[in-house]
Amino acid sequence: MPVEHLLKAYALLERITPLPVDCGKFCSRACCKGDSQTGMELFPYEDMLLKGKKDFSILPAEDIEKYGLCVCEGFCRREERPLACRIFPFFPLVYTNKRTGRLEIRIIQDPRGRSLCPLVQQDISPQPIFERRLRRATRILLKDPVLREYILKTGSFLMDIEAFRRKLIKT
Repeated sequence: MPVEHLLKAYALLERITPLPVDCGKFCSRACCKGDSQTGMELFPYEDMLLKGKKDFSILPAEDIEKYGLCVCEGFCRREERPLACRIFPFFPLVYTNKRTGRLEIRIIQDPRGRSLCPLVQQDISPQPIFERRLRRATRILLKDPVLREYILKTGSFLMDIEAFRRKLIKT
């Protein structure tokens, strides 16, 4: 069953955060605040796992390539958070190493967090244990073809955003 991969990834990331402290204290939990249309993009299958949770609402996907949006009400139980919340403002970039031909995972800052997250704004790296756990979780998620496609497409999209940003800075 596809959700088993998500549940394993959730378990790996349940008690670990990008920093050894609550980074929400630096920005007054900016990523937990939104309006009725602002939230975190869900990974495939998460809508099934999160339906009916009381601390946030799930908006249906408007785009065929998306899987819905989690809109937070400001505070939630960590064990019920979607994957994007658990890893924000980072994302696993999966690529093929041209020299070895092997699939590799690099944890990158999510450029979508640039406008609100001090970790991205100040170029702060996550703690090593978080990176290791996110890589392990990603390897599990990659076993499912739908999750794999989502991770690859999202990583490519994030790289396009970053390339565009760099072009804008140069001009």
